[in-house]
Amino acid sequence: MLFILINLSIYSQKTIENPKFTAATSSFIKITQIELQDSVTKISLEVKLFPQWWIGVSTDKTFIQYSSGGEKIYVKRAEGLILNEKNWLYENGMISYSLYFPPINKDIKKIDFIQSDWQIYELNLSGDKDYSLVPEQIIGNWLKTDGSNEWVYGFFKDKIIYKSKVWTNVSINNKGKNYVIILTDGLHKETIFLKLRKKDLLIGSESNNLELYSRSRTNKDDFIIKNDQEYSMPIFKPDTAILKGVLSEYHPKMGTTGMIYVKDVFTQEQHSHLVEINKDGSFELKVYLIHPQMVYMSIFNIKDFVLLEPGETTFQYINMQEFSSVYEDTDSFINREKKSLFMGNLAQVHSDLLILDTINYFSYDKAEKEMAKMDGEQYKAYCLSIMNKEQAALSHVAEKNTISKKALQLKQMQIKFKTQYNILDFNRIKEYTNKDVNNSLGTLNKNKLEYVEFGPEYYDFLDIDEINNPLSVVSPEYSRLINKMKFSERVRPNLNIVSYRLQMKEFNPITQKDTTYVIDSTYFVHPKTKEKILVDESFDIEKYSQDNMRTYFGLDKGFATDIMYSQSVFEKMIEANKPLTKDEKDNLRNLLSDSLVVDYLIQQSDILERKITEISEANKHKTGYVVNDTPETSGDKLFDAIIGRYKGKLIFVDFWATWCGPCRHGIEAIKPLKEELKNANIEFVYITNTSSPEDTWNLMIPTIKGQHYRLKSDEWNYLAAKFNIIGIPHYVLVDENGVVVNDNVRVASSNDMLRNLFQQYLNK
Repeated sequence: MLFILINLSIYSQKTIENPKFTAATSSFIKITQIELQDSVTKISLEVKLFPQWWIGVSTDKTFIQYSSGGEKIYVKRAEGLILNEKNWLYENGMISYSLYFPPINKDIKKIDFIQSDWQIYELNLSGDKDYSLVPEQIIGNWLKTDGSNEWVYGFFKDKIIYKSKVWTNVSINNKGKNYVIILTDGLHKETIFLKLRKKDLLIGSESNNLELYSRSRTNKDDFIIKNDQEYSMPIFKPDTAILKGVLSEYHPKMGTTGMIYVKDVFTQEQHSHLVEINKDGSFELKVYLIHPQMVYMSIFNIKDFVLLEPGETTFQYINMQEFSSVYEDTDSFINREKKSLFMGNLAQVHSDLLILDTINYFSYDKAEKEMAKMDGEQYKAYCLSIMNKEQAALSHVAEKNTISKKALQLKQMQIKFKTQYNILDFNRIKEYTNKDVNNSLGTLNKNKLEYVEFGPEYYDFLDIDEINNPLSVVSPEYSRLINKMKFSERVRPNLNIVSYRLQMKEFNPITQKDTTYVIDSTYFVHPKTKEKILVDESFDIEKYSQDNMRTYFGLDKGFATDIMYSQSVFEKMIEANKPLTKDEKDNLRNLLSDSLVVDYLIQQSDILERKITEISEANKHKTGYVVNDTPETSGDKLFDAIIGRYKGKLIFVDFWATWCGPCRHGIEAIKPLKEELKNANIEFVYITNTSSPEDTWNLMIPTIKGQHYRLKSDEWNYLAAKFNIIGIPHYVLVDENGVVVNDNVRVASSNDMLRNLFQQYLNK
């Protein structure tokens, strides 16, 4: 009886101190204790953020759940904070509290803890040790000690990383401090010999040839990088680049996909690539590149750049805790401890770039505050002084460390191009700062901030030789700078609407609702410079921009202007879904100086032509879309006549155009939701006007399920006035009785929010 009572009392209050877990999405929240009682489950936590921050714990978003699945067990009460309210942190930025949940099954060994956006997976309640492939004393990432700090081996509980590959089929034999590790994947076999030392390891692929490895970096003044060379011409070598990697402390419940974005400098397009993550946290992606470049990675809360080269494989170890930490400001994030590691031919460059990443002294927050009291010349001097400081810091780091020439070259480009971009951004930042200052004072700015017009001498900071150097494309800052120059107020007023209407032979008076520019008779009056710009059919926007580019920036025909022109030509091709004609292709060689840019544009035109042929063929078999004749009625009754056809259904109306990028993006983004709601009582109606070329419209709408209308100009104007449409896309929601319940839906970019909006009316 005594034995039974003792065992019952043991379970009646079981306490687990600092429970181990498999993965967490936040590094600033720590579970210090779990108490399992007959009547309650108590979880004690510590959160460390920053002073004057607050946290909230909501009863509808905080729960525990058995890791194997099952119902959510929601929090019932708390100690140390108030549920469903803001709880301000102590002066040291910390808060400790306990949450109480209903009791859980005594046989459960692992639970997940969810607190709003924070998740901790597979908290161990049993006290059992987790199984590990390798001995605990060798777990970690091991670097060469010859001064290169090359990452060669990664030993973890559930995998080994070696030769840019994740191995999970592992066998280990040991005699004392000597280990033989055999890795297999069905096709390949690798053998690793390893000998334990106090802090370091001797490792190698041959038992009689072991090298010394350490978990920490080793600096050696006499280390020399082999085959160390800068990027040089020719820089354009189209090929496939491979990005492989692994996420540390990953759990599939975090999600199974991410994205890689590749910017095409010749077209200004951003190509999206899906990253599929395996159960062990590994991933692999092939990307076609035309030159070395930084690509943008977005996987969960990981937002970072990684350098890829055509024909090369890069393997990256990503420490998720680095990105799950909370940083007080942007500067703190930039200066964080970098924990990524790399394998492959670019490993040295990547490692060096991480060292140089902290050389970033321009703070937008600080600049905005300083600019409240600066004029253009002062701001220019301010930016150049920061550039000089960064260049001096780069030289200092290069003297104290062995840094690869490619890394130095990339950092030098980044510093220069970023500085030039920031100076060109003066008017935008000044205007934003002025609004911000007035808003912070709780008053409106009655005296509108005047646009500052600079003469050609102001732009002497632009490094034209570097801007015209094709090698510059390897820097992500270069594309931003080119775009800033191209659309600078001093060079190219925003005449897209005018240009388009002239092209479509539909020139109508343009009001302030159409654009930030106002029209007066046959010319535009720039609202800031007051410059009058003729806009009759002879007006050549490209020539106007090129003349200003030459006059103010000193940029004449060359690689940079070829890129700008290439982007414009490509944009027109895509908007009109119209490849280049033979005459247009021939004319490119007279207009552009770089044959590579010409060949690339022609290649893109040929790709578009093949794509149009494929789409046209596929469209013959598409269903689910309906082309409707516009009802014959007066303009003020037109909308009611259109939606009257679908009365009894919830109606989502999308005002769009074929040439509108955000419109097309929104249509594509909503497709999964439309498929999910295919049996719901909802109709999707798409309305455009004759600014959407009929051939292009006919090509696109078979891929857009729903009811389609193409209105005449006057018909569109009636609806634009009715719903105050000053830009597209514009969304309207109509209930089943034909009543407009939302004349400007602002959540169409989020399927979750849009689903919730629809359900409010579908569930009535």
